[in-house]
Amino acid sequence: ICGMWRHANRVVANSRGLAALAHKSAPELDVQVIANGVAVDRFSPTASESRAPSHQDPVFLMVGRMQVYHKLFDVVLFAFEKAARGTRSRLVLVGDGPDRGSLHSLAMRLKIDSQVDFRGWVHREEMPSVYQAADVFVLSSREEGMPNVVLEAMASGLPVIATRVSGNDEVVVDGETGLLVPVADVDEMYRAMKTMIEDRSIARRLGQCGLERARRQFSWRTSAEKYLHLAHELATMTP
Repeated sequence: ICGMWRHANRVVANSRGLAALAHKSAPELDVQVIANGVAVDRFSPTASESRAPSHQDPVFLMVGRMQVYHKLFDVVLFAFEKAARGTRSRLVLVGDGPDRGSLHSLAMRLKIDSQVDFRGWVHREEMPSVYQAADVFVLSSREEGMPNVVLEAMASGLPVIATRVSGNDEVVVDGETGLLVPVADVDEMYRAMKTMIEDRSIARRLGQCGLERARRQFSWRTSAEKYLHLAHELATMTP
């Protein structure tokens, strides 16, 4: 791989974290960062661009492969059990994987299975409506590159709770478009979820700011323009 990098006219990473990882193998490499894009015309809020009324308990959504070590679905279940006590909040889990059965068993042991919807894999064309039906997006990854699901959630107007890891922290601005929490920290995840339940005005403000950030900085148009600019630079370079 390093040989390919060194013979490339330009190397592009889709996050600062991946650029730093590349530099560990090839410190001399000049890596440009161009973030992933999101189809802001497909992933968008409902027509009114408003989330659920403030008197309704929120629906939390998490999307990903159900592999506990990497995505820490169990942390979200433990935190949700604490945050949702006495409420009608719901947690929708989209995805499948080797740990789906054990996670469903955990939800039953925690007595929250009536509030947790294990949706399984959802067809790509149906995902915009899945985001629109939610109020808060959660991603508890142990590590990320550039999380497309967070971009899709933000473009859908959802506030985001995510772990403070590379990739997530390049997309989510803590306290502005969402809340960042330490990895595998049930108590901090609980506090973030509780905040979203108890103060819907904060959730709506974070969601609106995330929507504006997604449209401004992470649209496919923005990413494509950066690649076109890079291509123009390469085309005009002196041999």
